[in-house]
Amino acid sequence: MMLRWKYRNTFINGKRLEFRGRAISLFGKYIVWVLLGIITLGIHTVFFLPVRYKQWVISNVFVDGDNIQGSFEPGIGHYFGQRLLRWFITVITFGIGYWYAAMKFERFVWSETVISNRRLESTVTGMGYLGKSIVWFLLTIVTIGIYGIWVPIKRKRFFIENVRLQGT
Repeated sequence: MMLRWKYRNTFINGKRLEFRGRAISLFGKYIVWVLLGIITLGIHTVFFLPVRYKQWVISNVFVDGDNIQGSFEPGIGHYFGQRLLRWFITVITFGIGYWYAAMKFERFVWSETVISNRRLESTVTGMGYLGKSIVWFLLTIVTIGIYGIWVPIKRKRFFIENVRLQGT
């Protein structure tokens, strides 16, 4: 499973993360989520599914050698409000504020995540993300689009490298 590989190769404060979720468990939840999406005419899918999925993932993430279950704790309204704010900032600034909005959303998501009874916090700045994005954009142009394949991975790595457990 991709999540197992992703978290096995993720370190926070030098500690390896471990994913213990099972595909069959997620499949069962997806069936329920799809049915709820159909019953609510898609409302569940738009508002609740992203949070429910993240909650399931984080509840199966552990610090290597630790048996304390992680959690993702935002309210549905708070999470949706943050997504809406990210969209609003991007649209109002005609895309110029995207990096700031993305940074604020990532900080929100990490601050609502608890692993091994410790809340995570992000040290990412909007300017840092903008600078990296410019470099990635230029590398994509120079390589005639080939580097663009790695940009989503680089983006995720950039955000994870700037996350730490609070109090350390």
